[in-house]
Amino acid sequence: MINRSYQWYLYLYLSLFSIVEAVGILLGQSVFTVRMNLYFAPILSIVLLTILFITYPRPHEKDLVTNRQTKAVILLALLWSVIILFVEFNVYHNGIFGLTIKEPNMYYSMIKALKVIFLLILVKEINNRMDIAVLISEIAVIFAFSMITLLLLLKHHYYSLFSTFYILLDVYAIYMSFQIILRYRMRLSKGVNILLASSMIICLILNVMQFKLPLQYLSWLYLYGFDIYNRSASIILVAVLFMILKPRLQIESTEEHEQPYMLATIIKQLFPLFWLFACIYYGWQLQFDPLTGWALFFCCLLVFIRQILVSIQDNQYLVRFFHLNHDFDGLLEERAEELLINEQRYQSLFVQLDEPLIILDNHGHILSCNPAYTQFLTMYYRLNEQNPLPFIRDEDYDVWVERFLRALEKEKQEFDFEALDKDGQTLHLHMKIVPYLFRNEVLGVYLLINDQTSHVLNQERIHELAFYDQLTHLPNRVMFYQEVESRLEVCPYAAVFFLDINRFKSINDTFGHEVGDFVLCEFSKRVHHIIGGNGMVCRQSGDEFIIFLPSMDHCAAEAVAIEIAEAIQVPMEYMSFRIRTGVSIGICMYPEEGRTLAQLIGNADKAMYAAKQEGLTCFKFFNPELRQVLERDLLIEQGLRLCIENQELFVYYQPKVHVAEHKLYGVEALLRWKHPQLGFVSPAAFIPIAEEAGMIHALGDWVLESVCQQLRRWDEEGIEVGTASMNVSLKQLEHMDYKDRVLSTLERYSIHPSRLELEITESIAMCDQEHILHTLNELHEQGLKLSMDDFGTGYASLSYITLYPLNTIKIDRTFVEATTVSDQIKLIDMIISMTHQLGLEVIAEGVETVEQMEYLQARQCVLMQGYLFSKPLPANEFIIWLHQYEAQGQQATANP
Repeated sequence: MINRSYQWYLYLYLSLFSIVEAVGILLGQSVFTVRMNLYFAPILSIVLLTILFITYPRPHEKDLVTNRQTKAVILLALLWSVIILFVEFNVYHNGIFGLTIKEPNMYYSMIKALKVIFLLILVKEINNRMDIAVLISEIAVIFAFSMITLLLLLKHHYYSLFSTFYILLDVYAIYMSFQIILRYRMRLSKGVNILLASSMIICLILNVMQFKLPLQYLSWLYLYGFDIYNRSASIILVAVLFMILKPRLQIESTEEHEQPYMLATIIKQLFPLFWLFACIYYGWQLQFDPLTGWALFFCCLLVFIRQILVSIQDNQYLVRFFHLNHDFDGLLEERAEELLINEQRYQSLFVQLDEPLIILDNHGHILSCNPAYTQFLTMYYRLNEQNPLPFIRDEDYDVWVERFLRALEKEKQEFDFEALDKDGQTLHLHMKIVPYLFRNEVLGVYLLINDQTSHVLNQERIHELAFYDQLTHLPNRVMFYQEVESRLEVCPYAAVFFLDINRFKSINDTFGHEVGDFVLCEFSKRVHHIIGGNGMVCRQSGDEFIIFLPSMDHCAAEAVAIEIAEAIQVPMEYMSFRIRTGVSIGICMYPEEGRTLAQLIGNADKAMYAAKQEGLTCFKFFNPELRQVLERDLLIEQGLRLCIENQELFVYYQPKVHVAEHKLYGVEALLRWKHPQLGFVSPAAFIPIAEEAGMIHALGDWVLESVCQQLRRWDEEGIEVGTASMNVSLKQLEHMDYKDRVLSTLERYSIHPSRLELEITESIAMCDQEHILHTLNELHEQGLKLSMDDFGTGYASLSYITLYPLNTIKIDRTFVEATTVSDQIKLIDMIISMTHQLGLEVIAEGVETVEQMEYLQARQCVLMQGYLFSKPLPANEFIIWLHQYEAQGQQATANP
């Protein structure tokens, strides 16, 4: 763009150009006026254009093409001015200062063209574009109308074509000045509008004065003295000018273009009449050439008719415009209604939204907020105008600013953060920052806040329920397994502890579950205090705990075990209770004794059971010997699943005798298993495995079936064996339908229930006493006998003897073997005496010597069982023994 000072050069030149023309005409034809007209314009043009071209500013990149076009136009005008000056120096016959001019209108036409070029530059600079197509079309209209008239005139008069061009260029200069004032007056200063208007008025007056001034002043300049052109040129000038300036329909707002619209309406109504009267008046005065006058009249009449048609067309346009305006008003109403609906919809969403919503500008200032945000602030914070966003903490401010600036770059932001409310409580908030745009420019952001505190707390609670023990708040097995398995992958060596609280069931039964829960919590606290952050502790189940210690060797693991054992031995005080307990610890080292977590826990569990058998508070490492035991147990477990099908089980019978009467009192059925690889396996070895593997029920049913079948066979053979006893596992008694299975089996073989005796152990004290007591009472009511086996070695007390419907007490073999120890003798005497007082039978098992038999018999214990009488025998061998024993009894009776 040419700046203000350069535009003033153009305006000054146009004004001076018009003034020089006016002075030349008013002073008449002289040497001074001719030279002033011929030299002043091109010289002034050369000076001004040279200054413009040299001082034209360097273009910016985006204006590069436009500014190059402008400089090209300036350069073209500069060359044209030089050409004009050069031609003028060589147009005279008598030298440069001669007065003889061959064709002065040629030079004046060239100067007029220079004036038009300056006007083109000015239009381009104001409008910032070059409407080449519009200029060409308007020039074409001028030539089309003018050439028709000139052709008629040239048929009778030989005018110079340069005179025609002179007239046309002058018309176009007036037209362009008028257009600049009409269209761009609001962009120009008052002084510039005055300059342009004065230039246009002077040029217009000069052309009108052609037929008002005396002929001697102007006639030779235009038509070499022919008066006819002096008048016809004015008619052509006015007709062409106002045909070009015909009013056009104003679709835009009349407020913005009120003056141009009124001026166009005046021109539209007045100037066609002016054309008509001017043509009639001057046409009739052309008496020496009527044809030319009528031609001019006809042309002006065409202009008048054309203006009438244009007016009709404009009226049609107006009707269409009013219809269009009506439709447009309807469309505006529809759009206004749509905008109102959208506004109401937005307002409803904004107000009714449950989540806090804030609208911020580009500087972070709050423009608006919904009621939910006000409620949010009222609930959690104290209102403070100095801090409209109180939930953003100082330590989070930089993060907030970064997110805000990213949103201003049209990037949606979404993140979680924590805040503190007015009471110091932690809030868990989720924020969305969404930019809002207008015409692809960010005007601000929407700030949407979601209070997720309850959701986060619920998730934390769910996580706690899923991964933590609710009593001790230690990790449970799920979390322990997940965490340890991942740590084993990167840990070179480690230790796994398996812990069991000693006498925990007794504590629960003695003091109650509330005290038991306290013991579990205190135990977990002491262990966790010792382990700290070096390892991980979890509650496996009940009173069992697991510890994982990474990077722990054998010596360090032993030290930790000792520390745990010493800490647990310290009495626990709860209210008025002082509780003492111990712990059994099994330790397995990774990776020597196990590669997977399941193997490590299983091996540590086995080591813990081995430690529990050795003492109340003890720890034991898993070792190769235990590995062999485990391998043997695995082989036994696999064999148990096929032993019944492969007929590997046998029932042996050991007699129970009445030594005083020397006769058979009953038999005890003992299960035997001959493993294909291990040979005979002791019941003490495979019964616990069967209980743990869940196969004890199948084994018990098979033994019951075999005993009833054998009793039935002996009854059919007439062999009296008395009562048959068999051991029953606590796992069997805990089964819901055990009673029904026993009774149905006895009924199937027609065995009276009194012929069967069930032997239970003192470990019944550690089981579900209520259910077992109910089962035993029902079996006893049906006639079955019950016996307490291995009495005095386990958990039983006098309360259990009176609680269960027992018929017999069996003294354990350990007491029988120690009949020479005074303390044991007193205990045996007490058991026998107590049993007799309760009205129960007492049987001593494990009698192997005559001294033991005589000792027991002397204390009124006459029922005995042991290798002194017979070892367990198969059924067929037992019958042989029975016949021999009865024969010995008969012989003893015959020879007392």
